[in-house]
Amino acid sequence: MKKKSLIFILSLLSLFIISRRVISSEWTLKLVFGETQAEFSLSELEEFPVREAEHRGAIYKGVLLRDLFIEAGIDIGRIESLEVFASDGYQVKYERRIAKGFNVILAYKKNGVPLSEEGEGKIRIIIPGGRSSLQIKFLEKIFVKLGKWRLTLVTKEKEKEYSLAILKKLPVREIEFNSKIYEGPSLKAFLEGEGINFNEIKSIEVIAADNYKVNYELEAVLEDKVILAYKVNGVPLSEKRGDIRCIFLEGGKETQVKRVERIIIK
Repeated sequence: MKKKSLIFILSLLSLFIISRRVISSEWTLKLVFGETQAEFSLSELEEFPVREAEHRGAIYKGVLLRDLFIEAGIDIGRIESLEVFASDGYQVKYERRIAKGFNVILAYKKNGVPLSEEGEGKIRIIIPGGRSSLQIKFLEKIFVKLGKWRLTLVTKEKEKEYSLAILKKLPVREIEFNSKIYEGPSLKAFLEGEGINFNEIKSIEVIAADNYKVNYELEAVLEDKVILAYKVNGVPLSEKRGDIRCIFLEGGKETQVKRVERIIIK
């Protein structure tokens, strides 16, 4: 009887070990940045907001790469480039504009059904309008190269990046908010320097690295009530807070944008 009990226990233990191996071998997408690595299972990716994109006549569904950056705590304004690796050995490097992930979709469904693991892998990259060499199948790992912060200005005519050093060359304006003194150029001065015609502006949207967005009224911008602050109480903003913070003189907490990464003019 004791022998049978021992065999039964050993059998259960073997099943437990095997099940643990199966669980640990579950497919994950690896996202590496600096000395940090985040992993996402397929089921976790499916919990993100769904995005769609058309590619070669098929409709793909998946998650926006930018959403993964935000979830992993990556400062999108500091992304220099990406190196993307597939399980079949193929790899490609994305330059900064693509690397920030605004139009990069990690697709897991094609025409409503899961991707064929043999044909495309569990996950593949779809970049609408991108060349074929950028549409990676069998996605396995993404290396994110981080550098210095950049601000991106998007207009109908162009998309341009600015370093903190460039912003520091503009006239400095001070604004007091929550008993703190913020310093930096006014949003108006920044846009004027880029030749923006305020008579043609319909909206000014400021977006943070975590995708928080605020639309500022044109009147407030023209009255120099909004600044791109890089100092608070005489001290540069820390990297944790973001190199630039949008401060609105007459706005509440919800109108103040931390870690500014993108400004869209429409």
